[in-house]
Amino acid sequence: MQRADTAIELGAPRQRSVLVSLLLRPNAVVTIDELIADLWGDEPPGSPVVALRSYISQLRKLLEPVREKPTVLLSQAGGYRLAVEPDRVDLWRVKQLHELSARCSASYPERARDHLREALSLWRGEPLAGLSGPLMDRERQRLSKLRLTLLEERLTLDDPADHLAELQSLAGEHPFRERLQALLIRALHRNGRTPEARATYDALHSRLVEHLGIEPGPCVRSSTDLGSRTNSPRLSRTSPADRTTSPASNQH
Repeated sequence: MQRADTAIELGAPRQRSVLVSLLLRPNAVVTIDELIADLWGDEPPGSPVVALRSYISQLRKLLEPVREKPTVLLSQAGGYRLAVEPDRVDLWRVKQLHELSARCSASYPERARDHLREALSLWRGEPLAGLSGPLMDRERQRLSKLRLTLLEERLTLDDPADHLAELQSLAGEHPFRERLQALLIRALHRNGRTPEARATYDALHSRLVEHLGIEPGPCVRSSTDLGSRTNSPRLSRTSPADRTTSPASNQH
């Protein structure tokens, strides 16, 4: 976080978690009970309200060190409100850019690609690194999935063949994520590495059948023209509806 283009040191992890909880609901009142649940879940400390008020007090001093009366972090209606517009928060800016990309991807793919690149540029390492609590855990998982979705959409708008190394790395990290695997198969095929594309498909097929009892969805089967160019019998099988992310992706 910055104040007047200067980075602010926001204190201990739990204190930073309070700020994140408020930033996730910009300009909205977050009740004391909600904040306690965000920070500690079902296991709050002995005096959670006292601890929470201490964090709020310290954050106010950091956000507005020269003001006697707060104008940013406000006490309202049994809770607190962070007076900040959503477009000043990276998370909400990413959401806006993602929506803009979706609206123009069909007619203006280059513009959509630019929106996705801008959204991805707002990422700086692992989201919410070092922060604990039920809300932080949920948001970290959600944001990691969102980043993967943005990457997949950017790679789809680009020619996957130009990003083979990146796709190999991502597909290796997420072996059950079907859209990534489909992009990798397409990239291998377009780079003249059809045997590797076939092997990648067959390996994915085996993983899905063995671990989930399903076969690759249409997004994988239609990712290349492999069905007419190889002897792999699996490429002609029917399978369930398209799945951008398989259920097992939550476990890997």
